[in-house]
Amino acid sequence: MYTSVYHWICYWLLTCQQIKCWFTYRYAKDQTPTMPGPDDPMAILMAKLTGISLAKPRCPITYNVWGKANLELVKRRFINVME
Repeated sequence: MYTSVYHWICYWLLTCQQIKCWFTYRYAKDQTPTMPGPDDPMAILMAKLTGISLAKPRCPITYNVWGKANLELVKRRFINVME
């Protein structure tokens, strides 16, 4: 795979540099403050005062929205499949 000692040393240095870069990235990511959780009393108070939810807003799944609007069709198809 390596034609010379030089190639092996270059490969080893690049691999070590990549690992060091990855560890630096992970350390920085672990040190950044995260959003306060729902157990934090100050976050609960601030959410109530500002009217902002503690949970991330989620968009409903399209199938669920469609299923509620077409409940009779879904029931008929389900019964037909089960027979």
